[in-house]
Amino acid sequence: MTTETELYAPYLERAKVQSGGEIFLNPSDSLDLVATCERMEIAVIGVEAFRIDARGTMPYSDAIADYSPRTTTPWRVFEQQCNRSALNFLQRAIASKGQETWFSFVLLDSAEYDDCLREIGAAR
Repeated sequence: MTTETELYAPYLERAKVQSGGEIFLNPSDSLDLVATCERMEIAVIGVEAFRIDARGTMPYSDAIADYSPRTTTPWRVFEQQCNRSALNFLQRAIASKGQETWFSFVLLDSAEYDDCLREIGAAR
């Protein structure tokens, strides 16, 4: 799999990176990241919106999306559903919160998805 470092590399010059390593992308780069993930068959399973200013980093409690696997679905179907949902979420969040919104992501590749499915199966 392409590492997250490689995925984020084109955006790091414009990103905000916190001391713990969390990466926040602006709206334009966020939309592009989802398109890149779609091309590379990586699922965006989580998105969170933030306000970042002189006062600090504040999450928007009404702008969090979680598409973690909960049922057994073929990988490509799951990945496409997640990325389509993430794109829709971003478009709505940008429209309601504005262009000064920053986003962080949780990504999943097919091998990690298989691990999740094994855990889901074990939990039943």
